[in-house]
Amino acid sequence: MSEATTTQRFTDNGDDTVTDNTTGLVWTKKTVAEDVTHEQAVAAVAALGEGFRLPTVQELFGLVDHTTCRPAIDGEAFPDTRCDIYWTSTPWAANPDAAVWCVDFGYGFVLDCHRDFDGCVRAVRPGQ
Repeated sequence: MSEATTTQRFTDNGDDTVTDNTTGLVWTKKTVAEDVTHEQAVAAVAALGEGFRLPTVQELFGLVDHTTCRPAIDGEAFPDTRCDIYWTSTPWAANPDAAVWCVDFGYGFVLDCHRDFDGCVRAVRPGQ
């Protein structure tokens, strides 16, 4: 196992996870899945085990770095982030059966996404 390294906000745990020192949440360092529907995203996260889940829209939007774009995220902590939508677990109130909130890491904004769209997945779990 690699030795952990720390930036101001994030600690690379050396095991393909990153701890957010502000929230205490542990994130997958790499994108878990790409070009998957919401249902496939849920399954991809479940396959990880270890307490991982899809983040809420508030949690995922909290990773947006508003000082950069394409992608709008700390590239050192999350080096493979695509300029694409990432799924959350938060249903869109206007049509919760068909859509959820997504975070677009191209420019760092939140939008509603139909569950059949293709998106990416970053998983989260509570810290130790």
